[in-house]
Parts: sequence; C-alpha cells; structure tokens
Amino acid sequence: MADLKMDVEVVGNRLVVRPEGLINVMVRDDFYDLTIQQISSTGIKHLVLDLSGVTGLDSSGLGAVFSLYKHVVQDQGSLYLLSPPKTVADLIRITHLDKVIPLKQSMAELPEVEK
Repeated sequence: MADLKMDVEVVGNRLVVRPEGLINVMVRDDFYDLTIQQISSTGIKHLVLDLSGVTGLDSSGLGAVFSLYKHVVQDQGSLYLLSPPKTVADLIRITHLDKVIPLKQSMAELPEVEK
C-alpha cells in the first residue's frame, strides 16, 4: 500500500473508517478494498468515512467513495462523510457528491440506525 493509513472502529451499529493522507490513484484500490474487507468481516452495512485526516482527493478517490456508497446502499446500508477539511469539503460540494452522500461535521449529527 502506498502512503495510505487507515483506522477502523465500530461505533454502535456503524463502521467508522478514518483514512489519512491523500486518497488518489495510487491508493484508491487499497482504500476501497480494505474498506470492503472491513464491511465484510464485521457484517456492518452502515459506514462513516471520517475524512478529518484526508489531505486531498483526486477523481479516483472520489470514485472510490462513490463506489463504497453504491456498495452499502445496495445492501440497504448507509454512508456518511464526516468532518472533511475545507479543501476536501469544497471538492465534495463542487462535484455535488454531497447531494448523494450526506456530509456531516460530527457523529452526533448522524441519524440512529438499526443493525
């Protein structure tokens, strides 16, 4: 794996993934595959991507996020984007990804989910 670091934690009925660094073409596949592995191994279909440690996203990183969204929604799950830095949040808004995947500032803003 290139320079991607990820922390994963189960919080209630959600899987919280905290990638760090740049999510670009070099780490896109690792980011996607590791997240899918965590979803599969935990059986949790409600995903939170905590983007607070992400320094940037390129088009392939955005594509990976959208692919994760399609995966969890297909399984009646959900995906929220959490706490992105301003530059990442601006990119998410410019590409209108926030119209599809909700953007929140804290876990407290997320609706309750059942397993």
